Amino acid sequence: MKELVRPPATGRELSKPPLSDQKRAALLGLACTFAALFGYGAMTLSPIENAHIGTTAVYGFMRSEETVLIGGLVTGPLFAWFGSR
Repeated sequence: MKELVRPPATGRELSKPPLSDQKRAALLGLACTFAALFGYGAMTLSPIENAHIGTTAVYGFMRSEETVLIGGLVTGPLFAWFGSR
């Protein structure tokens, strides 16, 4: 706590945020990525798109969008972590 109070009082800046803030940012990025990918899947498999929801449809969606899902799960927390630095 002292390192958060002392620099503003003396006019100095923190060199980098504590590691817990960086972890929190990465977890928030992961949660936002999960929410976005869930919404993307829900819209793709919705009756509006004339899709019939079932295990075969969900499996087919995950196989066809494999690069999008993996890329999102890697880059979401990574960019959130970079943004917290």
